[in-house]
This record gives sequence, C-alpha cells and structure tokens, in this order.
Amino acid sequence: MATIGVAQDHYPVLDRMVTDNAQIFTGEELKQLSIKLKSFQKETSHQLVILTIEDLNNEPIEDYAYKTFEVNKIGQKNKDNGILLLIAKEDKKVRIEVGYGLEPIITDVIASRIIRNVLTPEFTKGNYFLGADAAINSLIHELSPAQPASRQNYKTPPTTEPMASSTMETDISSAVRKDSLKTTFGKYVFSTALMAFLILSLCFIKVSFDAWVMTLVGAFTNKVSFSKVFGFAYKTGRLFFLGLIIFTFMVFTLLALLFDVFPNRFFFLVEDYKWLAIPILLLITPLIFALMHVKYYGLKLNFALANNDTYFIRKEIESILDLIGAVNSNSSNDGYHYSSSGRSYTYDSGNEEDSNSNSNSYAGGGGRSGGGGASGSW
Repeated sequence: MATIGVAQDHYPVLDRMVTDNAQIFTGEELKQLSIKLKSFQKETSHQLVILTIEDLNNEPIEDYAYKTFEVNKIGQKNKDNGILLLIAKEDKKVRIEVGYGLEPIITDVIASRIIRNVLTPEFTKGNYFLGADAAINSLIHELSPAQPASRQNYKTPPTTEPMASSTMETDISSAVRKDSLKTTFGKYVFSTALMAFLILSLCFIKVSFDAWVMTLVGAFTNKVSFSKVFGFAYKTGRLFFLGLIIFTFMVFTLLALLFDVFPNRFFFLVEDYKWLAIPILLLITPLIFALMHVKYYGLKLNFALANNDTYFIRKEIESILDLIGAVNSNSSNDGYHYSSSGRSYTYDSGNEEDSNSNSNSYAGGGGRSGGGGASGSW
C-alpha cells in the first residue's frame, strides 16, 4: 500500500500515481495501473492520479477531492493538467476531479458519463480494478483525440523498472493570469457595461412577468377575455424571452470574464432531461403568483373568459407594459376610481388617482466551484 502523509487535518499527501488506502487492488493490479499512468504522463505530461480511501468521514466527496487535489498540486505547473480519481469504498462514492487546464476537454458531462456508464457498472459487481481501469482508459481516450479509436483500450507498455515515487508538480495558484494594469482596468470597464445590459434585461423580465401574472389574474376572474389572454401572451412573451436571452448571455459572459467559469460547467443540466425543469418552471411560476394574488385580495374565481374589463386591462396590464413603451395605456382619464384597500373598481366622473403601489424586488446571488468534474455512487 502506498505511503501517505497528512496535511490540512486529514487530506493525504500522495507520493505515487496510485494510492490504495482502501486496499481494493491486488499488488499486480496496482502495478498495471501505475505503469499505465506513468507512461501516459511521460507521453503527454497529463497527470492522472488514483486515490482510494475507506470512507469520507461524513465529508462531501466534492470537498474531499478538491482539497486533496489542492494539497497535492496534481498536474504540471502553469498547465493545471491533472486529474484525480477518488474512490471511497465504504461510502460507495466516486469522483473525477479535473484540473483547470483539462476542463475544456474533460467536461463535467464527460466525467459524469464515464462514472455512470463505465465505472459504476463494474463497481456494482465488486470489480474495482476493471471499473477503475476502464475509467482510466476512457479518460486517456478523451485526452488523446488524435489517436485512433483503439486508444480507448490503452495498453500497458512492457517494463521491468521498479515503481518510483512521483512528486506532484503543479502549483494551481501560479496558473492565475498576471494581467497588466491596463488589461485589468479594461476588463472591469467592460464588465460594468455588461452589468448595465444585465440590469436592463432584468427590467424586461420583471415588467413582462408582472404583466403576464395580472393577465392570468384577469383570466381567473373573468376580467380578460380568451382572445385578449392570447394577445397579452404574445406581447409579454416577446419581452420576457428577449430579456431572458440577454440576461443569460450577460451572466455567462460575466462569469467567464471575472471568474473564469465557462458554460461547460452547466452542461450537466442538459443530461437526463434535466432541462425540462426550466420550461415547466416558467409555466408554473406565473400561475402560482396569479392564484396567490387572487387569494390575497379575496377575488372570486370565474373562468368564463368572456368579458373585457377596460379599467382592469388598462390599469393592471397595459400600464405595466407602458413602462417600457410596449403599449400606451392612456389611463389617466379613464373615468374609474381605484381603491387602495383592495382590488375594487368603481366608476367616477372625475380624475382617478392610483394610490396602490406594487413593488417587487429581485435578489440573487451566486458563487464559483473550486474545480470541474463529476461525482457518482454505486
């Protein structure tokens, strides 16, 4: 079994290509894996390392893998071309932790697919060596696109040299780009401009969302007819998706520019139909808000969809869209009175005053992951 040291509480300091603390490999299997990994490193400079442990001691495998990766600085300096395959035997969990330099090649989607389709089927049967060896072959194949397909079954080159300790050579922190003052200033000026467009897109999203919610409220209370509902669906839909497209583009651009977080980090969302949650959420959310509005103001549900309440349409829908010039509500002299105590409407021959304000606030937050990769269990 490989020797280890201890750093940062309990994260092992690795000194071999394969550290089998869980003792799931035989001596011959350890030798085969180690020779394969050392030969691949010699050919490409990419450093693939395997670590097996008994258990994670209730720590998330993502944290354990990332911190072990950081402690050992896996990969080459200024290339960050290391990969850690971490196996927790008792927890039945596994993770492929990918260095920054290899993330464009071994994306989260690819790492997840290797775990799910190649590694875990063998681990489920107790074939730890076959699963780990197949996963390593898949990683080598992905990292060698110019090689023929047979490279997926990477052959261990014959050798009689003894196993030698390998010093992990990467210093991840040194890979951070040293921007000049001019470049840094330009980057943040550009980021400020992008944030202005981000705020503008949020305005489009909020206005269209509010207008669509009130359209649904009108539909639920027989204040907006069937045809009007479709008309406002078209108007609000255009604004909403325009704002959403701009917002998404600006967010991804800012993440890449400021934090070096690229869209491939989010490719896992398109796997296994996870993306279907997005349109479902977009359909359900305004319905929930509309029903909450009806409930809060004590309105009576009526799905006749036969009437068009002129004041309601002008005051509650068109006035919102008018904020960005989508329509012209002309509601200042519509001859109706608005009651601030609730959603009640009465006709009045004088000028009306709107004393009800509807303020919504948008709050969001985010952060960045320490490294790419994927996790799985068996």
